[in-house]
Amino acid sequence: MLYFFTSERFGRSGATFLVDRVVSMVLPPRPIVEFELIDGEERPFTVKNLTNKWTFIVFGFTYCPDICPTTLSVMTEFREALLRERVDAKDLNFILITVDPERDTPAVLKQYVQHFNRHFLGLSGSDLQIRNLANQLAAPYEITKKDASGGYSVSHSASLYLIDPQARHYATYLMPLDAALISQRFSVFKQLYAEMKDAR
Repeated sequence: MLYFFTSERFGRSGATFLVDRVVSMVLPPRPIVEFELIDGEERPFTVKNLTNKWTFIVFGFTYCPDICPTTLSVMTEFREALLRERVDAKDLNFILITVDPERDTPAVLKQYVQHFNRHFLGLSGSDLQIRNLANQLAAPYEITKKDASGGYSVSHSASLYLIDPQARHYATYLMPLDAALISQRFSVFKQLYAEMKDAR
C-alpha cells in the first residue's frame, strides 16, 4: 500500500499519514528482486548496482515526443539543485529505462540521456527483462500496433521511482513532476531512512 507522511515528527515521536498528491511512499519498502539490464557500454546492470545509493528511475523512450524530454529536464534541474546544496552526487543514480528496446540500442540510449546530463544512465534489455523490473515498480507500458509504414509508439508510466540504498522501492513521485518538490520530499525521505536505520 502507498502512503506519504507529512509530519516532521515522524519516527520515534510518531507520525501523521495523509494523502499527498506529489509522491506516494511505499510502506514497507519493497525489495527489488534480481533483474538484469545493460547500460550504454553493454555492461550488465543488476540489483547490485542499486545498493548503497539512492536511485531515481523513469521509464521512457528516445522517440517520446514530450513527456520524456520534460521528465529528464526536471531530473537535470533536480540534480543541479542537489549539487548547489552540496549533496554528493556520487551517492545517486539517475536512470532512464527504455520501453522501446527495438529502436533504443544501448548506444542510442546513452547518447540520448547524456544530452540532458553526462552522468545519467540509460538501460536497455529485452522486453521480458524490462518488464521484470517495470512490474516490480508497478510501471505499466504498452507498445502500440505498428502502422502500415512500420511506425509505432509506446504508452508508458510517467512517474519517477525512488529506490533506497538497500535496493528497495521506497517511493513514487507522481505527475506533474517538479524539481523543487522532488528535492523537498527527498530531503524528508533521507531523514526518515536514517531514523528507521537508527531505530533498529
